[in-house]
Amino acid sequence: MKRKRKRDKVAAKRYCCMDFFHAGLPLFVFFFFLALSTPPHPALRVPELIGYAALLTILSAVAVFAGEKPGGGWSAEFILFLAAALRLLFLFQDPELSDDIFRYLFDGMMLLEGANPYAAAPDAVITENPTLTALIPLVNHAHLATIYPPAAQFIFATGAFFGGTLAMKLVLMIMDLAACFLIIRILNQLHLPASRAVLYAWHPLPVIEIAASGHIDAAAVCFLMLALTIALYGVKFSEQNTAGAGIAKRSAGWKGIIIAVTAGACFAAAVLVKWIPLLFLPGVLLMIRGRLRKYWIIGFALTAFAMTAPFWPEIQNSYTILSVYLAHWEFSGFTFRMLRETVGSGYTARLILATCGAIAVGVIYARLFFRDLSWISDKIPAESDEPQRALPVLKSFYAAAFAWLLMSPTLHPWYALYLLCLLPFAPGPAGIVLSWSALLAYRVMIPYHLTGTWMEDDITPLLIIAAPTTAWTVHRLTLWVARR
Repeated sequence: MKRKRKRDKVAAKRYCCMDFFHAGLPLFVFFFFLALSTPPHPALRVPELIGYAALLTILSAVAVFAGEKPGGGWSAEFILFLAAALRLLFLFQDPELSDDIFRYLFDGMMLLEGANPYAAAPDAVITENPTLTALIPLVNHAHLATIYPPAAQFIFATGAFFGGTLAMKLVLMIMDLAACFLIIRILNQLHLPASRAVLYAWHPLPVIEIAASGHIDAAAVCFLMLALTIALYGVKFSEQNTAGAGIAKRSAGWKGIIIAVTAGACFAAAVLVKWIPLLFLPGVLLMIRGRLRKYWIIGFALTAFAMTAPFWPEIQNSYTILSVYLAHWEFSGFTFRMLRETVGSGYTARLILATCGAIAVGVIYARLFFRDLSWISDKIPAESDEPQRALPVLKSFYAAAFAWLLMSPTLHPWYALYLLCLLPFAPGPAGIVLSWSALLAYRVMIPYHLTGTWMEDDITPLLIIAAPTTAWTVHRLTLWVARR
């Protein structure tokens, strides 16, 4: 009898602790974000920004761990509600960490006036519109025509139509919240806890880079998640582990065709917001098998043509700017910096990195094809459930994004959004740490705001890469010790 009472007391204390944690952790997250959002702007206190971001990243990871426990998660509605509240804290701030939004507004206003934003650089534009004239000095690299693809231009026009920087940020914040909803939807499709979505929804990176700075990557992530949601919709997994089965059998008839075409169209929209989602093209094509793949390609091609056609032939200028970016841009890329010092040539270093990156991504998808997919893998039983069959594809996306961030000569903090949006499906410690360490690149803002001089160093890129590398090493050692 005494033992039973003791067990009841222990269980009661455990439930009380869980209830406190369940209610208290979101409060901690909110108040730390509130402290981060108060004046002065994070650009003026970068060390505090990095410190708060580290703490909030840890809290989001802890929230996922708690959500895996019985009764430890939060509802999808609450996750989205808090995600919206966190973003609203930063929505009305000036975008001081980045000035990309002024290029967005300029391009959008050009399109609203019936002009082709690819036709000329802002410096060469002659206009009687006083708003456009005032924007030109704020546009970075105003001597170059726009590099952003056509789908981004339509979003720019939408934000410019409703107003200035606030309207542009609001449009992108709505798309970011839509991405949070779609992540939860995919988790539901895969029978995974919705609490995993907090790795993106409550993470400081999208709040800072989208709600505060207004980066267009929010739209690319949104369309990417929409493409994956549609591709996974109505999946009928094979009951036979045979070579012709494929990863999944799609719904037959017009329903399957519509799903494939729509998924292809959404993926094309993601690519035409920014080219980065092309990293995931091989994996997506492996998801869509059989005759439905050609309909996916048709949806992709038609959407790409429809969005690109209004800007021809001037859109070719953006490809020239893209080649300039690929050949000369660099920022916080440790691997590139070290390789350039070794070989003595930036061009050679870029060529080596591009080759190694292509090989790494190729190996990732080859591994997916030859080892992880259901019709070849002997690790996945014939009558497996959805997560076992779909998660290898999403994990390959995570690995491809991680490899790209490690090898890219240019590593802006917002580039890590393409890794972060995949963490709910592949929550690796190295990826979680990299989603924070990318913010270390903002160290350059300290001398810039004090002296107006853009001064980069070699230590910061090293720290950005060393942090996730250390996390990966510790994780692997922990697993090795646990197995012994």
